[in-house]
Amino acid sequence: VKMADEPTLEELMAELDAGPSLDNFTASKAAAKKSQTVAPSQQEVERSAPASSATAGKTQDAERESLSQKKGEETVRTAPADPPKENEQENEQEKEGKQAPASTQQTRPAVPPQPVRVDPPVKEEGRKEGEERVQEGAKKKVSNAMREAKNKFGSWLSSARASAEEMLKADKISIDYEQGKEVSRDVVSKVGQIFSVAGQELMATANDVAASARTMNSKILLRPQASFGVPLELIAKRECEDEEAEMVPTVLERLIDTLEQHVAENGALPVELLAHPFKQEERERIEFLRDAIDAGEPLESLELSGEISTAASLIRLFLMELPGSLLTLELYSDFSSALLREGGPTAASDVADLLPPPNKAVARRVFSFLRKSFVLAASDPARASDRLALALGPLVLRRSDKDKDIMMDLLDIRACFLLLLSSSDFVFGHSCWFLRPWMGVYTLQVTGGAGGAGGGEGGSKWSELRIDADGIDFDGKKSKPGSEVDATSWGRVPLRAEAFDALVGAAKFEERTLVFAFGGNSAQDGLTDVEEVVVEEDAKGSLKEKILRRFSGRFSEPLEWQEKLEEWAKENVNLSWEEEKHPAELLELWRLSMPGREAPARKDKAWAEIGFQQQDPASDFRGAGMLALKELLQFAREQTDKYCHMLERSKGATPQDEYPFACGGINICFMLLDIMQLLQQKGAAGESSGKANERYKHKRAAACRRAFGSLLLNYPDAFSHLFAAAFQVLDQEWMRSSRTYMGFKEVLTSTRIRVRAALRDPSAKSPQQIAEVMLAQP
Repeated sequence: VKMADEPTLEELMAELDAGPSLDNFTASKAAAKKSQTVAPSQQEVERSAPASSATAGKTQDAERESLSQKKGEETVRTAPADPPKENEQENEQEKEGKQAPASTQQTRPAVPPQPVRVDPPVKEEGRKEGEERVQEGAKKKVSNAMREAKNKFGSWLSSARASAEEMLKADKISIDYEQGKEVSRDVVSKVGQIFSVAGQELMATANDVAASARTMNSKILLRPQASFGVPLELIAKRECEDEEAEMVPTVLERLIDTLEQHVAENGALPVELLAHPFKQEERERIEFLRDAIDAGEPLESLELSGEISTAASLIRLFLMELPGSLLTLELYSDFSSALLREGGPTAASDVADLLPPPNKAVARRVFSFLRKSFVLAASDPARASDRLALALGPLVLRRSDKDKDIMMDLLDIRACFLLLLSSSDFVFGHSCWFLRPWMGVYTLQVTGGAGGAGGGEGGSKWSELRIDADGIDFDGKKSKPGSEVDATSWGRVPLRAEAFDALVGAAKFEERTLVFAFGGNSAQDGLTDVEEVVVEEDAKGSLKEKILRRFSGRFSEPLEWQEKLEEWAKENVNLSWEEEKHPAELLELWRLSMPGREAPARKDKAWAEIGFQQQDPASDFRGAGMLALKELLQFAREQTDKYCHMLERSKGATPQDEYPFACGGINICFMLLDIMQLLQQKGAAGESSGKANERYKHKRAAACRRAFGSLLLNYPDAFSHLFAAAFQVLDQEWMRSSRTYMGFKEVLTSTRIRVRAALRDPSAKSPQQIAEVMLAQP
């Protein structure tokens, strides 16, 4: 708690800036030399006195008396220093104060500078050396204090350093030895006091101090209500007490609302509002409004409703001053690679899941606003998009490497921005993939609540909860889009055990919120606690939470697509070789591949002519099972001409530029099964072992499983269509590559990326549409 008579940080900084500098001592030094005489040393007195003369003795007594009087005058001017023991005690106390926790430190009242001890006069050479030592020592103390403080308080440093260095410009003026010591001690004392008060103000913002120190962002400490230039997590923490909330800062939301209201009344906005360079006058006005908003001035009082240019400029300034960038500096390479090389928006949606939730929410809001207000209603949408990409691209997406010239990345940034602008709803859209291990149907039984075990306020005793990737259904009602969140950190529902990787989820249904805790790390473990909650206003006008119903839950059944996928996998995955069936299919594959030629024996080198690697082709099917033979044969039957053309092209002009055709088809079958995690084996053909791929692997697999399972509900032969299209993608990638056997793994990797992206494309709803997306040249 700050005492009433303690100086504030601003007062201390003003005192230091306006305090005595060494320039003030120039005039006083000249006046002192005229009015005072430097006392001679004791040795000089003794040498000048004759030992055996009475007159000399009287003269010596007079000189001693004079010296005594001068010493008395100097004593009045400079009182004796404190005993060394007291100084040592003070030093120990200071050390203990530094080691004490910041929360228990108290700023001591300003203490006047300590008296300086008078040293005996020295020769002129000693005086100069002493002055230099004092000056260097004072500089070193201030420098050390500054260096230590910089690591803790960041931006407090520059002001104190400027004042301290101004007071220590000893090379420009000549200062008195004792006065120099006093000034330097006063400087060090004031600098230390400033940082002590700064430390207390840091502790006063206990909720924000850790994040502020982590980001070295002092603005939130000086202006706790600031929104410009402040990390979005801190704004979320301040506005909704949760730094991981998917929320848009109030200031930004109101600025966007102002422009959207203008669009509703007057049509599309001109791109120049966001793309023009700031003029000096305009920048000064925008920065004045920014400072007013950060100081707590309500937007309504600034009357921005009719000034669309000002509102647009403030939105642009908000993005410009964000620490880092909207999509974060750390994810630049991931977004760039996903959008330009790994499947476009579908891969970018995986990267977007790694964004801090507030950044993802702001990106979704800003891109949706730009597309609707500037692009869709524009007379030339392509030109409008391009102008926005050039003006705002570097504010949204840029790398962390400061040595890298942003102009070298400008083309990539522009291309990424255009893709994000056209597909922002999909890339930044909210989904329930964080619930993927627990997707399914649950039966809930009422155990208590406002109405007891009978069902609460008119509710039935039994309820149904369906959890899927596109949302949550509760008693036939769909959850509000974007309201499904991981509520584990709420501390509301205690988990039954901490040994498993379970979580607590929550979703909003109209005015009611459902909170549910899973009983384990899979859907079959059921639910341990479920609460239906509503927030109401009591008689006093305060908001109060009311639990309408409590449930216990158990897993009931898989979702329709899950059930269909499991049935298909049991019938088709991990099929073994059957002598009664598969030899005949193998001979038919030869006849379709090599028409007019007699089929070789079961074990023969001739099988290599259609791309098998072993003399016994049956041994090549071990990885993907006999499903691969079924799909190769199906492709050859239904698209014989295309199949034979691809077979001939796979042979190449020389043995060095050919690939094993049949084994390529087997790899495609294995790849499709692995993408959807339908194989028992771990690993994948052509899958990169890099961390970037590993981070998204589980979500990508779940999305592909759901896409394929949904296809099976209406297209039982969906896998055959996917296989044929993916095999043709492999042929395309081979022809685009260097066509060497050593590069076949890279061909598989690029094929995998295209297949996975097409399978997850939200616009493709049928096997034919997915095949078209796959085969479209990137």
